[in-house]
Amino acid sequence: MLDYHSGVAAPGGIIGAFLTHLGLGIGADALEPVNQGSSNVSPMPLASWAANVLAQPRIAPEWLVERAGSLLRAHFENKGLTTCIFTAGEIRNLHARFGPLNRELAERRAGIQPGFALSEVSPKDDTVMRGMIDGRFWTRFCKEFVRERMQAPLQKGRTMARIVLHIGTHKTATTTIQNVFHRNATLLAQHGIVYPRLGTAAGHHGLAADGYKDLPAHLRYPGGSMKMWHEIARRHADSDATVFLSSETLSIGHPNGAPDYGAIRAALAPFEEIRVLCLLREQWRFMQSVYLEIARKAVPPAPKQMVARALEGQYCAGMWVDYLKFHDRLLEHFAPEEIRFEDYASARQSDGGILGRLLHLMECDLSAGDLDMGGKAHANASPPSLPTWAAVMVSQPDPAHAWLIEEASAAFEAEFGAESQPCLFRRDELEALNACFGPINAALEERLAQVQPGFTLSRSAPEEIERLIFRNRIGGPFWLRLSRRLARRAGSTER
Repeated sequence: MLDYHSGVAAPGGIIGAFLTHLGLGIGADALEPVNQGSSNVSPMPLASWAANVLAQPRIAPEWLVERAGSLLRAHFENKGLTTCIFTAGEIRNLHARFGPLNRELAERRAGIQPGFALSEVSPKDDTVMRGMIDGRFWTRFCKEFVRERMQAPLQKGRTMARIVLHIGTHKTATTTIQNVFHRNATLLAQHGIVYPRLGTAAGHHGLAADGYKDLPAHLRYPGGSMKMWHEIARRHADSDATVFLSSETLSIGHPNGAPDYGAIRAALAPFEEIRVLCLLREQWRFMQSVYLEIARKAVPPAPKQMVARALEGQYCAGMWVDYLKFHDRLLEHFAPEEIRFEDYASARQSDGGILGRLLHLMECDLSAGDLDMGGKAHANASPPSLPTWAAVMVSQPDPAHAWLIEEASAAFEAEFGAESQPCLFRRDELEALNACFGPINAALEERLAQVQPGFTLSRSAPEEIERLIFRNRIGGPFWLRLSRRLARRAGSTER
């Protein structure tokens, strides 16, 4: 047995390795070369993969493989491109599976073939892996080229239908996105983006109803959510548009409310391309926003309790705070290249804000300025955190009313200034959260580098943290101010 990679590196290459093994005493240069040179040379692996994906159900013709190779080289600006049809994770799994078997084989051969070993080769740093391919960039062009050149039409249903599942997370402008896209559905459709009107709500929350039992009745769809998933595929999978669905309830993590991603993935199988899109926030800011959202209708858990549960690896009101585990969950049913995480803070700073960023990701020629905001551009904005917490402390066991939060906000502003930035947590709680989730976020960034080069999750700068008003600074002077305001309010009511 000969190891291929060792043979290639040997003097005279594979031919030289064979001659040495046979003990003929001559080198490869002693042989008369043939005109074909290196015959049966394989094409660029990713080019062959891409061409065959495009040509299904037929075998890709040679011209299409060559065209795909040219597009790949142009896309990655590298004429000597090295590619691999596997993702980095798949290669790690292959090494883990076959490495021990190969070493066992080498040990078995040691008695008759000393020194034999199979090389365990990993891709170089500049290798383009399958997971790095942004298929939308060149597949659409290739698809049009295929339609022009192939004599027979492709298999029915193999069109460029694409579906994007915008699954949140909560408090990342989801309500704004849903309101604006719902209002502009006709305009978006004219530009290749289908935002279905599935019920009375702007968001598609009924798609999570089968798993999220607490979803209000008016948001549910007749027949259940899975029936609607299949109906969406029936209506749109044969189109040439991008279907955009949006509901933050599709990112719930707790088993009591989590969606069945496997069933959803199966229902959407008729679509040629599936994308899962999710915006993430720094954990302490996300948890603070979740607290404020709960406070609208109920008494939220104490901040100290929220921190303790997050540090124990639990959920925050059923939501993921360990984004690495969240990604693991998605990977159970979606390929790495089908999942895209976006940093909420960076998206807000994009041209056109978050709406502009979404339009860009879907390659829509509209800009955010082309959309009718309808007075709901910043819907569902949260009140300030510490005044809300103070109002909750006063009103519990009942939820805090809006007027009480307004009074607490006025007292807070009078005590700390109009430009002050409140933080729901104590300084030590914030430091504990950052210490826990900083390494987790860094590991997520490293994992996503193969499919999303440059992705980072924004962190609060030290100077930002120093400007925060932490919960432990709420003391007697603030409570006195709030008490005076409530007393004046009560007196004016009695008069």
